[in-house]
Amino acid sequence: MTRVADPLVGGLLRNDSGRHGGCRLRVGPDGARWITTGDGAFSGTPQDLSALGGKVLRVNRFTGAGASGNPFTGSGDPDVRRVFTSGHRNVQGIAFRPGSDEPWAVEHGPTRDDEVNRLVPGGNYGWDPGPGYDESVPMTDTAKFPDAVPARWSSGFPTIATSGADFLRVVPS
Repeated sequence: MTRVADPLVGGLLRNDSGRHGGCRLRVGPDGARWITTGDGAFSGTPQDLSALGGKVLRVNRFTGAGASGNPFTGSGDPDVRRVFTSGHRNVQGIAFRPGSDEPWAVEHGPTRDDEVNRLVPGGNYGWDPGPGYDESVPMTDTAKFPDAVPARWSSGFPTIATSGADFLRVVPS
């Protein structure tokens, strides 16, 4: 196989660990490409806006640049301009609510607390397993991040490893 071009968005995460790759791609109703990423099992990644792991990215689907209207478009760092939300562990799926086009994501917890999250621009979802990589910390650490966006649903124990997301439309009979 011959590489013919650079990827649309490169450097998503350093994943020497082989864990938490995340990465669901969707073109949203707004025409932007949405990319979900895992933290690669590295503690600093989810809270570092210049690191693309542990994030939901929203980019121009043709150029890979941060999409117009993203929360950090004023940043001088082109990677930060791609960030829509941060503080995630391992986002596995993304879907858009019919009628409102709200973005929602599903995320793997460690041994408990898989989450369903409504994504808000610039939202921090509170995952920070550092120092080291302590998976016993809360998925949404409101003690460390008082403004963290709480999950709309959490599995509790044990984890169920939700891997995809979609909305179903109920049609009355």
